[in-house]
Amino acid sequence: SLNRYRDLLNIHTDYGWIMVLEFGEDGENGNLENPVGTTVQLQNHHLAFREIIKEFMPTCIIGPIMAGTVALFIPHESQDLPYEERISIIENTRNMIRKLRKQIDMHFRAGIGNVWSITEQSKSYEESKKSLRIDKSSVVHLRDIKMELEYERDYPDDLEHYLFSCLIRGETENVIRASNQFFDWMIENYPDYVQCIRIKILEFVMTAEKEVFLKGGIPYGFLYRKDYLDNVLAGLMNHLEEMTLFLNPDVSSYERIGKRKAPKYITWSAYNRTQAIRIPATKSKNIRLELRSPDPCCNPYLAFALIIYAGLDGIERNLKAPEEVNVNLYQAKDDITSQLKAIPDSIRKASNITRESEFIAEYIPEKIIEAYLK
Repeated sequence: SLNRYRDLLNIHTDYGWIMVLEFGEDGENGNLENPVGTTVQLQNHHLAFREIIKEFMPTCIIGPIMAGTVALFIPHESQDLPYEERISIIENTRNMIRKLRKQIDMHFRAGIGNVWSITEQSKSYEESKKSLRIDKSSVVHLRDIKMELEYERDYPDDLEHYLFSCLIRGETENVIRASNQFFDWMIENYPDYVQCIRIKILEFVMTAEKEVFLKGGIPYGFLYRKDYLDNVLAGLMNHLEEMTLFLNPDVSSYERIGKRKAPKYITWSAYNRTQAIRIPATKSKNIRLELRSPDPCCNPYLAFALIIYAGLDGIERNLKAPEEVNVNLYQAKDDITSQLKAIPDSIRKASNITRESEFIAEYIPEKIIEAYLK
């Protein structure tokens, strides 16, 4: 399949690099703002935009315009990128940015990643995004960034370092005392950011486990997290009813429930596609959960957020998934289906469940919920 894509896109090299173009209105501290509005604006200048890019990067492949960014893939003959060539690329990109700003009334920035093989372009993509996050210059190459550790103002880094030094020395009471002090700091300064506090606590737990293991304090347990996949599966099944309005937001979305290869019941299986969740068999080391109920017209940002939070809730509460239903549910008899929980089959039912959901209220802003309930 990779070779077919290479032939289709006329790529004849084994290496390349990614440039991410960021665009928007000039904001504070060098940040670009209004990505949605400027995305619509740039769509109206799409032809001129492509022509300018091709003028400076004739061999590049231009990705779609998405929420304030466009990714470019530039083929390269080898993985080596001499200093002189890198400087030439940066200067050429600066000239391109100047012309884009002149021809299209908005601000542009470019982040450039390192050269990687065709199969590792995700690394170059992440590097180019990292360049834009760290440096606010108009053109940034990852290799030219000065990497400095810097904490935000008033962050209790001394307390954090003290906590882990006590952990390494086995001073349990001091660890507990420092942890409580750090928790109090989070509550006092960020009382409305519950998820950030939870993530920080999870970071502490994972870091503590790593530090203690590296110091020989605990044996590594490969199976320590053996139940995570089952927990995530259980979390998804537990909250699928509540999430349905956001996964299937249109009246017509419910016409496919239970038919056209869409599931009707909140079940899981590894073997057939009539279930709400399928865990496909694979010969690779990668295992995935396949949630089959969402409609293509759903908002992916809301959908993925809810799916992630449902999975995390399953891990946090150590939920257990019900037994696998390994039957074809399109042909199953009533004595089987009558025992199964069904996915809401109308937008009215889905709305009523969402309206009463504490889970949805915790993670989705009230105004967005109201807009979906109208």
